[in-house]
Amino acid sequence: MIIASQSLLSDFLLPRAERPGNYFGHLMGMGHTQEYKDLLARLVQLANAPLHQTLIFKAGLPTFNAPESLAHFQVQAPHLDFGNLTRSPLELSRFDPLNLNIARALDMIVPHALATEHFVSEDQQNLFIAKLLLLIDTYVANVDFSKPEVPKAIFYGPIKRQECYFILLLAAIGFDTFYLNPTHDVTFGMIDTLGMSQTLVLGDPASFEDFDDLAASGVVIDHITTAARHAADELDAFMYTDSGLFRPWQFTKGTTHPLLLNAIWEDIKTYWDEPARLRPGFKTSGQVVYPPVFFTKISGVHMNLNEYFEGVHRLCRAKRHCFYTQPNFANTFKLSSRDIYSLTYCLNPDKTINREAVKAHPLYKSMLTFRPEVQDFTLDKLDELLSKDASQLFNFKVTDQERTQLMALTFTLENTLLNLIDSYDFPFDIPKLILYINNRATFTIQSSMLLALFHTMGFDILLLCPNGANNIEMMLSSQYIKTLRLPELAYDLELKNPETEKPKSKSFFNKFFK
Repeated sequence: MIIASQSLLSDFLLPRAERPGNYFGHLMGMGHTQEYKDLLARLVQLANAPLHQTLIFKAGLPTFNAPESLAHFQVQAPHLDFGNLTRSPLELSRFDPLNLNIARALDMIVPHALATEHFVSEDQQNLFIAKLLLLIDTYVANVDFSKPEVPKAIFYGPIKRQECYFILLLAAIGFDTFYLNPTHDVTFGMIDTLGMSQTLVLGDPASFEDFDDLAASGVVIDHITTAARHAADELDAFMYTDSGLFRPWQFTKGTTHPLLLNAIWEDIKTYWDEPARLRPGFKTSGQVVYPPVFFTKISGVHMNLNEYFEGVHRLCRAKRHCFYTQPNFANTFKLSSRDIYSLTYCLNPDKTINREAVKAHPLYKSMLTFRPEVQDFTLDKLDELLSKDASQLFNFKVTDQERTQLMALTFTLENTLLNLIDSYDFPFDIPKLILYINNRATFTIQSSMLLALFHTMGFDILLLCPNGANNIEMMLSSQYIKTLRLPELAYDLELKNPETEKPKSKSFFNKFFK
């Protein structure tokens, strides 16, 4: 029985006694290159281990030079009643339980193939079936499923349609089956319409490289889990899976999909300091966290300025935040145009970021000091924001110039902003960006794209505009920004940073006015 897993790349190593079935994974992309190489090295190790029975197809299925065997199965094919093979005398294995599993798998997959492929002649159909039977006879018939370790089948590289059906058969028979496809090719997905496989997108599309070369660069580290560690993991699984409870850094390898809060001033005061998990609408799905966040522009002030300043003061006491008094809080002036332009060569043809190329770029140097998960999260969010289909957020056209400028800005952000990203534990405290704009200054393309990036990550963003001037709306779509209008407009209303400015007297206004 095929089962799903939230930890597919480790669970497939479990012995048969510790799980109720076999795994079937469709692994797209490559993700972190070294981790991918380590996975292939582990698969090669399994293939060479005497206790394991592992099939590895590194570049498609081999060409058969057995015309007599193929002819034998071609003769059999027209007489097989697919859908009722479990009642027929067809025998492809010396192991009776395996023979039954093969019959059940054929009863499932062959009718699916016949309905999908629409063969133009009976001879063509029989040849297709005969090839599947020959593959089973060659690779499956002598596999012993009574051993403690579940047999495994690995297919890597470009794939043909007939090979797709063979992979489906292997999984249906009971193999832990993995199809590794770095290029995001859709052929397998078009054929697996039964939804048998569990698709994992490891990362961006990458070109096919030689399996043996990749595996040779991988490292296999065997771990021994102590009884206490095992008990702790079981307790974690019990307490923090679909329970509404979250442990720190549970979603280290996860991501965010922010939900935009449409709120009034009282809501902002109520939820501003609340962690994501206690805000209305918060949810998780697998490794995706949906934090409810503010992207709000507060236009104008209260009639009572004391009330307004008191509110601003409270907002600026948030645990993790950055506060600025100008719209263009980051710029590219310190970067040379040559350095920025050179990032163009770190873009793939589909405008996604080439991870290996960008990590070798001089502007990325400071990012290398952050955890790999933080780097992956940041690059994933850049890809999400700058993809060809994500332009609805911007009121301007996103070209390679804008892409490279945002990449350069992100990689060279000041430490306070980078630390907000690094410290973001998605279900807990939400990082915040607060901008106080008391004039008619407008946002540049670069700073508006940075705001969009922080929103895509799941930050709270608050724009305080006492004069109600039109600014961020010129750059970003108004449907992504919630505007809260207060009753009064105030012009050139200066505000000192409530965190750093010390009062000169007990007067409340001395905290804010120069």
